Amino acid sequence: MLSVTDSVTCIDSSPGLIFFVCSLLGALVRNSLHCIFCREVLQGRGSWEHILLNAFGGKAKTKTLSCAMCNNKLGGTIDRELAEQFTLVRNLFEMVSGDGRDAPSLYKVQAGNRKINLLGNGRVTLAGRPFTVEELGGGQFRVAINVQSLDELEAVIPHIVAKTGIAEDRLREQLAGAQFTDTQDRPGIISHKYSLGGEGAMRAVAKACLLLWGRTLGNEEAQKPEYDEVRSFIRNGSADFLSARTFLDSRPLARADEVEKAYGPLFNFVGVTSDARGKVVGHFTVYNLLGFQVVLAEGGAAPCKTVSLANNPLDPKIWSDKADKVGSLLDADWLAVPSFETDEYRRRSVAMMESYYRIIGARAVGRIVDRVCARYGFAGDDPIPPEMLNLIQEEIAVRVAHNIAGLPLTIPVSPEEIAGSVRKAKKGEPTS
Repeated sequence: MLSVTDSVTCIDSSPGLIFFVCSLLGALVRNSLHCIFCREVLQGRGSWEHILLNAFGGKAKTKTLSCAMCNNKLGGTIDRELAEQFTLVRNLFEMVSGDGRDAPSLYKVQAGNRKINLLGNGRVTLAGRPFTVEELGGGQFRVAINVQSLDELEAVIPHIVAKTGIAEDRLREQLAGAQFTDTQDRPGIISHKYSLGGEGAMRAVAKACLLLWGRTLGNEEAQKPEYDEVRSFIRNGSADFLSARTFLDSRPLARADEVEKAYGPLFNFVGVTSDARGKVVGHFTVYNLLGFQVVLAEGGAAPCKTVSLANNPLDPKIWSDKADKVGSLLDADWLAVPSFETDEYRRRSVAMMESYYRIIGARAVGRIVDRVCARYGFAGDDPIPPEMLNLIQEEIAVRVAHNIAGLPLTIPVSPEEIAGSVRKAKKGEPTS
């Protein structure tokens, strides 16, 4: 293909024609971009595609490698399958996505003898209705209310009115004199089975690795026939490819301590490297828990190249695809011998749970502090009067101690608190 410089040299005497030829050649260059998955020409510009899944906190994107059809189809199938295998991890650690959305919620989870909802923002609620109404006859009702805050109490009042037919003013008067308790209790043991790997997940891993490779080495490299087999595997799957060229890897990353120092204990890492023969191998470690490996090309591809990307899913703003920061962390000799050992996977699972108790334990204490302060009418940076400080500190200490010990704690809610809340709500004032 002629370059723009060649065109100018050939037709120097016709400025108008120069402009036409240059524009035409520019269009030819743009149209040489193809979707690296289906090989269709990318009309205009391609579709924005995450390298590391948005669900994993990924922020790096490309718009020159995939078409909208492949992006949507693969994103809604294989990418979703890989992401859903780690839903529990994301929920437990309250990991937001790359675009800032909350972690996925888990509903109606059996926890001991109760069913609970584990919300993506860290809140735990009881599954089921927040109130029950038992008709006693003669216009009398027994109402049991189970809410997590006075604001939630206010929210259910209209529904109780609709269920019982009691006038709202009368219901508020009765609530002001009712008996309420504030119960803090840790859920029972939760059993959750999950499986990792499989064809769909491996296809998503191969896709992420090929995108990272193409983003750095270019669309033309990723279109080469050396990648046709992995391209077909990504689009259509293949039992033969799955067994011959993909691997689960329980080993920690060769220099995991360096990655952990930069990107946290639950880092994600995607790396692709080629040897002198042009054999290309991709590796994807998810949450420092398990590695996935795929051979993108058996040979003939761009030789002696390495590209990498890492992020901190606990703080997705921390990420890098710069070679000087993460490129040197991929060890070719280490990549050559993938291995899965159950004991090693269990060891890494235990390390993850240790991180959970350390990280989420601190967040739980913060929530207890906020809850106690709100109970006494303080929020955010509100100054607490000295005469209230000891009372609040004592309740925080008691609640934290019970939380650490896993013991339930029940504290009476005074009629004055309930009365004040429902009266403020009636006037349109915010409740605590």
